[in-house]
Amino acid sequence: MKLQFKRILNFIFQTIFWVPLALLINACAISPFMMISGEMGEPTNVIIFLPIMWGIAFGLSKLRQWLKGRETDEYYDVAYDEVTYTASADYYSDTIHVDANHRYYTQTESSNTFWGWVGIILSFVALPLQLVAWLMSFVSLFFPFIYSTPRALPDDRGFSFFNVLLHTLFDFVIIIPPFKRKNKANAQGLLYSLLFLSVPVVDVGVWFLLAAILDPLLDGLINLEFLAIILLLAVVLIALSVVMLWLKYSFLIVASCSRVEAKKYMRKLGRWSMILGALFCAMIVIF
Repeated sequence: MKLQFKRILNFIFQTIFWVPLALLINACAISPFMMISGEMGEPTNVIIFLPIMWGIAFGLSKLRQWLKGRETDEYYDVAYDEVTYTASADYYSDTIHVDANHRYYTQTESSNTFWGWVGIILSFVALPLQLVAWLMSFVSLFFPFIYSTPRALPDDRGFSFFNVLLHTLFDFVIIIPPFKRKNKANAQGLLYSLLFLSVPVVDVGVWFLLAAILDPLLDGLINLEFLAIILLLAVVLIALSVVMLWLKYSFLIVASCSRVEAKKYMRKLGRWSMILGALFCAMIVIF
């Protein structure tokens, strides 16, 4: 339950924080190109706004890689010798004396590492990548082998190059959990999968008929149009949840086919489909 709560929290943060941040990064990264080709493409505007926009985009994108546990900047000390020359000449002579004054000092500087350049490059496609990351954070709520996090991966286990690539681009990795079968795999599970699909279809159909009956009776009595967006988002979210659960239970029933397991999965799927049908009914009546 604690792990599932973390997955839910991660999905919420992906929705309200990381996706808008990716939109900001992407906008700042590509806006200078639009500025050059548009009406604001004056040299003064480009000189002023290009460093600001790219500074924001590159800085935030590199910060994202740093939060994932990657070193984005390499710091080193550079020794400098600042020489100041002074010239002097005698009044009664053509000889010129040149004196050199040295000032030695050390300054810490930095340069991009490999991951720093990765962050800069990814800033130009930050939003599409983050939308995939957001979708996978939702899918991870139902499939435990998908681990989604915008932070650093756990240090207590190794990850393949493929997983490192997935985490760099889409904030998730694939971890195959141990799976203990209670029964043998059987193609008959595909028939159960079709039976699972009938559950949300029937539930939503029943609620749709109820909405068709109530809509004329309650016409004009309920005016809650301000809930339109909230209800629509809820319906989409629950509908996606039903699809994810159907895929999950279809895989499980094929891998471990059992009538007892099939009934259990149908009951669980039925709870979600009832919620979906109720929301769908409310949306029809209100609108």
